[in-house]
Amino acid sequence: SAFLLNRSSDLAISGTGAMANYDSSSDHPWSAFHSDITTAVIGDGVTSIGRRAFADCANLTSVTLPAGVEELGDDAFEGYNGTLLFMCHWMNMITTVTVGLPMLISYSQ
Repeated sequence: SAFLLNRSSDLAISGTGAMANYDSSSDHPWSAFHSDITTAVIGDGVTSIGRRAFADCANLTSVTLPAGVEELGDDAFEGYNGTLLFMCHWMNMITTVTVGLPMLISYSQ
């Protein structure tokens, strides 16, 4: 997978297949920008979100998932406690997820 972080703090993940899994938040290519990332947009060819992919992205507020995403890796949002807005295109819905323990999911259309 490739990534692009623009000046408005949008992280775009592109490629085909599964995202890589990471052992820690310092392992992924955008680790230097953890505090800058506010939105993540996952490209159409990506099929899964890697383990710890967005760990320690404390300012992340929304994630856009394409129809092809089938799996969310363990601890994908480790270290984040708050509410994320998930835009799930394959179901034509918006999902708000409160990340932390327990993980609460509510759906609205």
